[in-house]
Amino acid sequence: MEENKTTYQCPFCGQMVIISVGAEDPREEAIAACTCFGAQRYIRIRRQKEQTRENLEVLIGEKSEDEMFADVVMLAQYAGDLVCEEEMDKATLQIEKETVTISRNQKGIVKVSRTSKRQQSLDG
Repeated sequence: MEENKTTYQCPFCGQMVIISVGAEDPREEAIAACTCFGAQRYIRIRRQKEQTRENLEVLIGEKSEDEMFADVVMLAQYAGDLVCEEEMDKATLQIEKETVTISRNQKGIVKVSRTSKRQQSLDG
């Protein structure tokens, strides 16, 4: 083994994997290096969460043209995490005339959508 490498145990399967000495987060590096099902699932879910949070920021957060309240964004992020972790299949938030939907399709891809229900009517 090289001088700047060490071993660390995968938290999912217990297998020892080789990681860099002085890694910022040895647990995360061990998970990334392991090929077990648990580690691969963890990585997939972590990436999905990051992508879902980025999509929520673009649609309803600070990167949106029409930003929603911070509490609504936090709630949507929490719901998105649950969808990514496969605890829920779909989450729908109805805020006034806006609907934010976070869902996972059959391929496991998480989709985020925002729908505005704007109704115009005139009397007279």
